[in-house]
Amino acid sequence: MSENVNPHPQPENAIPVESQRPSEQPQKLNPLSTLSVKFAWRIGLALLFLLAIFGAVIASMVHGEINDQINAGGAKIVNALAAVDMQYWQAVRNDRDYRITVKYFPRRTDASANALPDEILSLKENPLKEAITVANLDTSDIINVIITNVPELKPGDTVEPILSFTALQGEGATARFDREEPYMARNAEGQLVKTDIFISDDRFTEAKPGGGKETYLVRQFRKPILNKKGAVVGNVILFVSAKRIDEVTSRFVTSVVIACVAALVAALGVSFLLSSLVTRPARRLVHDMNVVSHGNLDHKAFGYKDDEVGLLAQTFNIMTRGLKEAQQKEFQRRALARELEIAQSIQTSLLPAALPQLAAFEIHAVYRPVKEVGGDYYDFIPIDDRHWGIMIADVSGKGIPGSMVMTMVRSLIRYEARGNNSPADTLRKTNNIIARDIKKGMFVTAFYVIVDLERKAIKMSCAGHNPMLYWHARTGTVKTVKPEGLALGILSGPQFDRELQEVVINMEPGDRMILYTDGITEAMNTKNEEFGMERFGRAVAAAAGKNAADFSQAVVSEIDKYTAGTEQHDDITMVNLRLLA
Repeated sequence: MSENVNPHPQPENAIPVESQRPSEQPQKLNPLSTLSVKFAWRIGLALLFLLAIFGAVIASMVHGEINDQINAGGAKIVNALAAVDMQYWQAVRNDRDYRITVKYFPRRTDASANALPDEILSLKENPLKEAITVANLDTSDIINVIITNVPELKPGDTVEPILSFTALQGEGATARFDREEPYMARNAEGQLVKTDIFISDDRFTEAKPGGGKETYLVRQFRKPILNKKGAVVGNVILFVSAKRIDEVTSRFVTSVVIACVAALVAALGVSFLLSSLVTRPARRLVHDMNVVSHGNLDHKAFGYKDDEVGLLAQTFNIMTRGLKEAQQKEFQRRALARELEIAQSIQTSLLPAALPQLAAFEIHAVYRPVKEVGGDYYDFIPIDDRHWGIMIADVSGKGIPGSMVMTMVRSLIRYEARGNNSPADTLRKTNNIIARDIKKGMFVTAFYVIVDLERKAIKMSCAGHNPMLYWHARTGTVKTVKPEGLALGILSGPQFDRELQEVVINMEPGDRMILYTDGITEAMNTKNEEFGMERFGRAVAAAAGKNAADFSQAVVSEIDKYTAGTEQHDDITMVNLRLLA
């Protein structure tokens, strides 16, 4: 004996009265979070950022200029010393009174070297320093000069000088060739060309006369010494102080920091003053809002200029009028709620009042809408003495529009199903009418089954609906059955007809078919995870041995346990039909 437990929740006749919230006081502003302070800080930080960028660019330019000066001076000195014939340096080394006319023998590729003037030199106390002085070169930055007769110098080599001139005492001015790079100089056309001078950087620690030490950057210059035939016979190695780079850069950075701090303070003061003037209308508007928030909906904000705050005040006045109109619309909302009650009663009357009594079968249905008027629909349709139609459908839309479409679909299906044992033909004829009349953007998915009471067989067609679940008692398995087909109302004519299929299943004792809507498979738990086909299939298999009513209750119970703590977001509809043993 089949039992119809088809719950249709009824709305209460009384309109609920909204609870009154206690009066809320506007939050007091933190003085540091006002628009004036925020505006001032933003302007100050932006100015600080720009000054920092400007200072970095200028510091880089100054650094590059000083660097170029040091390189040019060092190159001029090694060019001058490398122009002296090696015989002179050998004579000095041997402590002989050697008189020589200084000539410059440049390489053919070295057109930028500075030649010494022809001079008659004789051995004196400091011949290296004398040679530099003769060339009219600056010696203030010189730390050490080395003349060596070793032609080729490689990383790790120990320099054996034949003559050296030490201007400063300290540690670090030791010849190194592992970090040397060719010196790039500009030719007459202003292009950078590679010279035969090599440079590298190191640190030099100078011993102060009164005690203590000072460490700064030192730059090494090296140039080969050529004989008259252009062959390399030795090297000039020069160490010059580059501490001007650090000193000038440090002074410039200090100046930039002081300027940035002063500019930041000034910017904060000016920005705060300007922003206070700009935000004064906003503070007035806050006062007007407080008046309205205490219930005076007739209050209006006025006296503002034609600017952004004035536009905001106009918008606020419009909002206030809207609030007042909302009070009046509350009565209309309650009237609409009454209309929804009426629409629900219409929908309830469309659903079957009782379950049909089918020989050798038991049947049961569950329907639980999510709103006052849902979009799901099911029906039992007598076709003739030995055939019954079972219909389940889902309308794309809730509320009154969905209810009206559902009413039209029910009427058409029942009309076309009379004496028609083909579910596909019934859906085709129904679609021909719906596709012309349904509102654009709406459609109906449907699954229509015709039960043959004598042959114990079911014939079915699907119009874009969820697949049927079928329990096969003999094998103890659950399978899905979904004939091809488009939803009702999307397309009409031959294209819909071609897509629609018809499937027949001969049922065996204990077999069960389950029709349902996506409100079951898409039911979600507190983690927003769907119930899904896999869990649904397990629930069907677990309850397969129960009668139709108990089967429905068991499956719905599994869904309720899974979705505990969440609100139902879609209609839940299910029909199950079982062939008795």
